[in-house]
Amino acid sequence: MPPLIILVISVLFIRTGFAYTLRDTLGQEALWWSFPAGSIASLALAAAYYRFGRWRTMHMIEEERPAAGEPPDTGLGVPRGRAGLAPQGEN
Repeated sequence: MPPLIILVISVLFIRTGFAYTLRDTLGQEALWWSFPAGSIASLALAAAYYRFGRWRTMHMIEEERPAAGEPPDTGLGVPRGRAGLAPQGEN
């Protein structure tokens, strides 16, 4: 969600605001100078989110679950049981 917010701020507010407010001063060049201004704002906001954001402490899965069972048969190879191999713990 924060990257979307950064995009909206840099494109809608910074880029269009820059081009609109400086069009009397810079003329048509204000539109072209708004692209680097928006990119710099996006870079600064992304760096701030990287530095101060809570993304390092967030988890996709709330609970730690231990792995259980055999991996699924994908059909790309012969499963251990049909290949005549001993289970991994019985060598």
